[in-house]
Amino acid sequence: MDVFKKDHWEGRGSMGSCEGSPRALINTGYHAYEDLPKLLDPEHGYLFNTNNTPFNSAHELDNLKEEDFRQLQLGFKESENNRSARFVDLMKNQETLSMDDFYRIKYDIQYPDSIWTPSGANIVFGANRAAYPNYKVLISLIQDWDKRGDTTSVALRNGRFIIIIS
Repeated sequence: MDVFKKDHWEGRGSMGSCEGSPRALINTGYHAYEDLPKLLDPEHGYLFNTNNTPFNSAHELDNLKEEDFRQLQLGFKESENNRSARFVDLMKNQETLSMDDFYRIKYDIQYPDSIWTPSGANIVFGANRAAYPNYKVLISLIQDWDKRGDTTSVALRNGRFIIIIS
């Protein structure tokens, strides 16, 4: 498996935007599989993937260092997501895992304490309820949410609505 080279982003920064029609922006090759970030047999005994960066995919002492791959300009936009942050929290005090521990972690529906949103909509958790009297009930519902991904959670459904529209 090869990955497109990001050589057309040279000097533009990883998050910059640019007009897309110039021929210079067309990918001109691939990164060889051997060049891509890979972590094999980490010392602390586990790897994970929640569609997060490969630079946070194991115990914090085992992770690859992003600066070792910067020249590849792979274009990873985020380093964390809510599932990876929660997984790291759950693994902090784990020396070993039983099958019960494994399934408890696998099926965990708790969001991390600090919820990440691509739009920044998580600011609703710190909003002053009194400053928005028309939305006080909705803000209260979301702020008082136990941050569980339960299918019956009214707060979760409303919180997702706010995140989607922002």
